[in-house]
Amino acid sequence: MGARTDFPSRVCLAGATHSRGTTAEAETAVALGVAKGDGKTAVAARLGISYATVRSHLSRIFGKTAVGRQAELATLIAELAAQA
Repeated sequence: MGARTDFPSRVCLAGATHSRGTTAEAETAVALGVAKGDGKTAVAARLGISYATVRSHLSRIFGKTAVGRQAELATLIAELAAQA
């Protein structure tokens, strides 16, 4: 899957309150990367973090936002961007 070019360049989830807490800035950066279509390895390299850290951030994001798949996360972010 290639990177989406129609995706908003900036959506802030940081500090957004979800059912299980707030989303940290690092989690937001990971969410935006995978939502744009970047793979976990590419996101890790771009952010200078490990693949395991990307997975950990995604796991926390999924719990906070009640989504279970990266595609659902991309949809949520697109909806948030449309509201902004």
